[in-house]
Amino acid sequence: EDLAKLCTVGKHWATFGKLERLMRIGTDHVEACTSCQKTSAGYCGICASSRPVFAFDFPTFQACSKCRAVYHQACFKHAGFDCPKCLNPSKHVNLKTSISKPMPR
Repeated sequence: EDLAKLCTVGKHWATFGKLERLMRIGTDHVEACTSCQKTSAGYCGICASSRPVFAFDFPTFQACSKCRAVYHQACFKHAGFDCPKCLNPSKHVNLKTSISKPMPR
């Protein structure tokens, strides 16, 4: 919320240009660094795109307020602002859980 407000209202602030450059440097780093991507990237559960969704990309990022699953804002809107994970939790198995439990043959 604070970043979105800063982006819309803060452009008239003299220091905004410096903050904008710093944010761009950080964004470029996270998008290129595989280590950072592992800890901060999420993937849209609606469109299943392989392109990561980052929380700092607030124009296109949407998180479910209940379960914090991440989506593209356009995908979440197209889904009627309903989180598929919350609507049908049995279909959304935690990948770590499914990997750690071997399936019987």
